[in-house]
Amino acid sequence: MITKRIPFILIIAMSVFCSCKKEDEEKSLAGNYRKNYDNGYYIGDFNEKGERHGQGTYFWNNGDKYEGQWLNGSRNGEGVFYWANGDKYEGSFENSKREGEGVFTFKDGSTFTCQWKDDKPTDEKSYLLWTLKPWYYWNAELGKINAADYASAEDLLNAVKRPQDKWSKIYSLTGNEKPDLMLSEGKQIGYGMGLRYDHNSQLRVAWVHRNSPAALQGIKRGWKVLSINGQDISLMPEINIDVENEGISKSFRFEYDMEVPTDGLVSERRMKLPGDTTINRPPVNSRIIELVSGKYSLQTVLYQNIYNLEADNGTRKAGYIVLRSVLKQNINEIQQSVSSLVAGGIHYLILDLRYCSGGHYATLTELAGMLLPNSANGKTFMQFTYNSEKSSSDTAYVINKTGSLNLSRIYVITTSSTANLGEYLLLGLKPYIDVVHIGTPTYGYAWLTSTWNFSETRQHKLVTVEVRNVGSQSCAGGITPDYSAFDGLDKDWGDVNERLLQRALYLIVDWIWETDVPDSFISPNVLNKSKFMEQHESCRGITEQLPQAETFPIKYFETVEN
Repeated sequence: MITKRIPFILIIAMSVFCSCKKEDEEKSLAGNYRKNYDNGYYIGDFNEKGERHGQGTYFWNNGDKYEGQWLNGSRNGEGVFYWANGDKYEGSFENSKREGEGVFTFKDGSTFTCQWKDDKPTDEKSYLLWTLKPWYYWNAELGKINAADYASAEDLLNAVKRPQDKWSKIYSLTGNEKPDLMLSEGKQIGYGMGLRYDHNSQLRVAWVHRNSPAALQGIKRGWKVLSINGQDISLMPEINIDVENEGISKSFRFEYDMEVPTDGLVSERRMKLPGDTTINRPPVNSRIIELVSGKYSLQTVLYQNIYNLEADNGTRKAGYIVLRSVLKQNINEIQQSVSSLVAGGIHYLILDLRYCSGGHYATLTELAGMLLPNSANGKTFMQFTYNSEKSSSDTAYVINKTGSLNLSRIYVITTSSTANLGEYLLLGLKPYIDVVHIGTPTYGYAWLTSTWNFSETRQHKLVTVEVRNVGSQSCAGGITPDYSAFDGLDKDWGDVNERLLQRALYLIVDWIWETDVPDSFISPNVLNKSKFMEQHESCRGITEQLPQAETFPIKYFETVEN
């Protein structure tokens, strides 16, 4: 074997050549050196430890750039940070954070100058603009803004927020705010009842949570509120009707009808028929109740029942469920309610969302999976959409079909108190099932807010997300029903003479017979029994299915407004 020997001098020459080549690769402008990193590269001065030190520029792979002073590997001193989107900060840095005085300029020329602390603006107007420009849902419509042109953060926000934005707001906190336990615990601190005005402008109890302070005092839906703390309602210029989580003690004077037994199975509040002097209104009772705020568990399902719809072709069953919220803490309650309706053999479903608003979005999607037909499995239920700059945060909620309910039509009840999750549920159902919408237009809570805490006493909430269904439908401006009717606040849950439930049941009956019900019959003001019976002679009436009770006919009465 012949071994070739490489001369020693050649080895030395090659070593010197390689060293010079490596040095040339690292050496750059004006004697500075370049060093590559996983997320970019740096050109500038180094200290003896090989750390970025002195003057230098760092180029990130995503297009961001910093040029300025460095100290032991961190941005320290004066410098300029350029973002790939065109924004720029020029000012002081400490430990790679903005610290001290600096000027922030957005890509459109909007700007603010202020002191910075821990990488955040210390001036509230500047802080608001700093979050508003990148995150506000309508940021493309804001235009050029100079924070110095406004006297306060409130002035800035009120001047630039869009007309449809009812939710972006700045809050002053005292530190004594009562905690909102709804989402975190499924509980609340308050009275546990909601108040609403009926169509005659009479304040009434709309709902009561089970085992709440109001429920423990025997208060029920439909009761009139005559006075609060001894002051007559009619003399009070402004009343907070959202007393579900009221945090102080108050005295309420209620008026309510005493129950009058009819056939031993149910109690019925009977309305006077025109010209009929033999049927009088039930006796009226009045009570003054001192309500003390307390902690209670929120009820998701306020009421449920099954109604028998009798016709010549047999009996059909309509399930009825009233939702106040959709909380993850109450998922078992929701599942049990839906399962009991399925076990009852329902053919139709009336979904009452008249007061449904808050809750958890994942739980709402889970509920949709229980209600929608099998064909909806794996499809998009709702979409959260951010502005174009934050589109990477867009989120889609996908339906996972569970249970055996496989209906072709759902009847949905709403009022102006149907908001947020109640509206999203209605929107999300529409692409996958025939929805018959009854009631009054919904609130129109099409957008969601994000929260920034400027300080312990100042909180900013800005609209950042729009919610749409898979068909890009939104609830902006409210969702208009197919059939109008108003909330029958004078009736308790499940009463077939309550206007919204009554209309839903009649529409189901109408669909069974495949004939149009005259407007005079389904009017929210008048129930015309004779016209209904003339058109549907084979109908023996709508009956309510009660536990351990046989089906019985419900009497029909015309309603007369007092």
